[in-house]
Amino acid sequence: MKKLLSCFYPLFICFIGTLFLSGCFYQVPSPLQKTPPLPPEQWVNSHLRQPVSGIWLPLENRDLLLKLIEEGLQNNSQLHVQAARVEAALQNSIIAGADASPEMSAFLRGGRQRSSQTTRDSFALGLDFSWELDLLGKLDDREQAALFDAAISIETWREKRLLLVAEISGQWFELLENYQQLALIQKREHNLKNNLLIIEEGYEMGLSQSLDLHLARADFSAIGAKVIARKREMRKQTRKMEYLLGRYPKSELLAAGMLPREMAAIPAGIPADILNRRPDILAAGHTLAAANLRVAEAYKNRFPSLRLTGSYGSSTDELNQLISAESVLWSLFAGLTTPLLYGGRLQAVQGRSMARSRETAALYTDTVLSAFVEVEDSLEAEQRLAEQQTLVEQAAKDSVQANNLAFEQYQNGLVNYVTVLESERRAFDAQSTVLAIYNERIQNRIRLFLALGGDFSQTQNEPPFPHLP
Repeated sequence: MKKLLSCFYPLFICFIGTLFLSGCFYQVPSPLQKTPPLPPEQWVNSHLRQPVSGIWLPLENRDLLLKLIEEGLQNNSQLHVQAARVEAALQNSIIAGADASPEMSAFLRGGRQRSSQTTRDSFALGLDFSWELDLLGKLDDREQAALFDAAISIETWREKRLLLVAEISGQWFELLENYQQLALIQKREHNLKNNLLIIEEGYEMGLSQSLDLHLARADFSAIGAKVIARKREMRKQTRKMEYLLGRYPKSELLAAGMLPREMAAIPAGIPADILNRRPDILAAGHTLAAANLRVAEAYKNRFPSLRLTGSYGSSTDELNQLISAESVLWSLFAGLTTPLLYGGRLQAVQGRSMARSRETAALYTDTVLSAFVEVEDSLEAEQRLAEQQTLVEQAAKDSVQANNLAFEQYQNGLVNYVTVLESERRAFDAQSTVLAIYNERIQNRIRLFLALGGDFSQTQNEPPFPHLP
């Protein structure tokens, strides 16, 4: 063994000497650090400083929605695509790690040589061995970068899960609003039909004008067209929901329930929390770490590499003597290679890697800033939408009362039918706006859920929503 080591000792001396003959001192470039903007101690909006009580998102038929979310997480094709990419990234990390391990292969060869006088058979059986000694750590850098790539793929998968949960939830509430909007339109259609019957009866008796009759008929026809349009939109949204669930889009899914009017505050924590729980921010951090490792690998590729190769086996003219001790041969070699002239290619590869590292560092900062913007926007919207809801609810209440009074006055001959139509339109629009505000508050709550990384601290009696299995 000592004789074997003494044979390789000069190679190690040559390896160290070649480092200095490479034209520069060995000093790996310093990795770029994550420099996110310094977050404040608390969010700008005062909403999050409210105490949290009760379920943060009241919901009828909660169990049904959670079952739909579970179904989507199991069957959604896009999620399956990302899951396959995660598996591929994990296998790539194994492949990258194998580069630093010894390689061994078995061989069995046979051949025949013929000359003018003789014919000679030859047979060989044995093992070939090869191993690059990772003295500079470049193979380890490659493996670690591949592991970060796998981590990026996993975080992307987590992000797509959150997006799918949010999309299914948002689509569910869109369907609920459409069902309630359709009921509101059909109610108005029923009222307009009754009004039309009263006006037609009055016209036949000479109590109503032809203008009133034509206006009533036009309004009734217009509301009928709105009913058809709303039903078409509902079927379209239902097919989209079924697609998200991995079902055939038959437009058969039924959404039932009422949009919640009140919602409790959200325990969103402090701004710095999202740096460790938003999948896109974590993926951006892993991307920077992988880029730094590839800079180090590109730099180390400019320096010598040391590889051991060897073989063990037998070679004989007789096939039945392949495994005899007399025919056993072995060899072991060490080789030192160093790059000399590559036309600036290795320097350019390193420069490209450094540029990509700077790019990923800037993208990380941009991702964090974008996350803060999303949270602050959603928090402000929470407060403004609540204020807006109070106003539109009052407007709807007053509009309905005004509509009732207008029709009574029309029947008494105090106002014309145009005033009735205007009051009905105002009442309908106000009630429709109330439903839209209810849905918008929920959609904003879902956006806030995504912006915060989908990780709310739960009270003891508060079930998680959306549920992530």
